[in-house]
Amino acid sequence: MYARRMVMPRTAKDDFEPHALYYLDDGVYGSFSCIFFDHQHPQPIPLLTSPRPSLQCTLFGPTCDALDTIAKDIVLPELHVGDWLYWRDMGAYTTASTTKFNGFITSKFHYIDSALGVPSAEDSD
Repeated sequence: MYARRMVMPRTAKDDFEPHALYYLDDGVYGSFSCIFFDHQHPQPIPLLTSPRPSLQCTLFGPTCDALDTIAKDIVLPELHVGDWLYWRDMGAYTTASTTKFNGFITSKFHYIDSALGVPSAEDSD
């Protein structure tokens, strides 16, 4: 995650909980095209070293396109810039329709052999 914005109540009369907006370096024009084409709802797993309070959040891709929304109104632990998210089952069909929309390069990805827990020799460049 490379950026975040916290939406907070301005007064005691505001009737909503804080909401985090997180911006990731990949989106629906990249590895998350499965959201549009396959109607998938990938669930992130934060890779954190200590527990953090949970809050409602929305995850966006990098393009500044309103459609580049990866997940809306989900609950995650509070994230900080530089934190990593792990996505299960992001395989071949999640990258088949990637584009270089708005000049963003396609993501580098690594194959993980779950039996070994190590990257394979077939990592992409």
